[in-house]
Amino acid sequence: MKISENKLLDLIQQPLTKLVVFDKIDSTMNYAQANAWSGHNLVMAESQTAGKGQHGHAFASPATGIYETIIVPAKTEFIKQPGMLTLGVGVCVRQAIKDVLDVETRLKWVNDIYYRQKKCGGILVETKSDSYNQIQNFVIGIGLNLMSNEQLKQVGAVSLVNDDNLKNELIAKIYDLVIKMVCQPDSKIIIREYQKYLIWKKQLVSILVNDNKIVGKITGISDDFQLRLVDEKKQEYLLTTEESQHLRIK
Repeated sequence: MKISENKLLDLIQQPLTKLVVFDKIDSTMNYAQANAWSGHNLVMAESQTAGKGQHGHAFASPATGIYETIIVPAKTEFIKQPGMLTLGVGVCVRQAIKDVLDVETRLKWVNDIYYRQKKCGGILVETKSDSYNQIQNFVIGIGLNLMSNEQLKQVGAVSLVNDDNLKNELIAKIYDLVIKMVCQPDSKIIIREYQKYLIWKKQLVSILVNDNKIVGKITGISDDFQLRLVDEKKQEYLLTTEESQHLRIK
């Protein structure tokens, strides 16, 4: 099923300033960064030729997926605690998938969506600054593997469903939940819901911190949006997003 602008406009309940839909583009994130925005905006593409992932990695973007970029005004809460926005979007995406597709997914710290122990999607949050280098917008990229594709199999990813009949409904639900969360962020709810679906919780994991290998168990998320890890000697570590990017299960 193709993305329908008219259907999206009918389905979306939250404020929407501008909707842009492409058949194909290099990256919805690049487009968002290259243009000026006010209010709440949504950029969609049927496929991408240069999808962006975390840390400069490419994100496979065949026409069987969902590639959604949401642009919102910067808010003080998220500037002070950028982790809250990424985790909050993860909670929203997981809930949207459950509401629309009735599929249970989980969250891998800090920005991956997992289904059946494999990655089915990812989240990328960037900032967009004005000419005075003041953060003006948050640019939120969401990519989901909706249906199966050989390109996804080659990278070990998994798809969510066998058809795309609910594609527009899922796009709209993700947008609505993210905008609602952005407008009324509640850090306690975000932490509670993220922890509930956090994979590898209480499992033995390893990570390198300052060139030191730490082996321990994930116990949850701290109030300031850091990953809690307790090693075999009961010492607790609070890991930032950067420190925990190479977390591995033992």
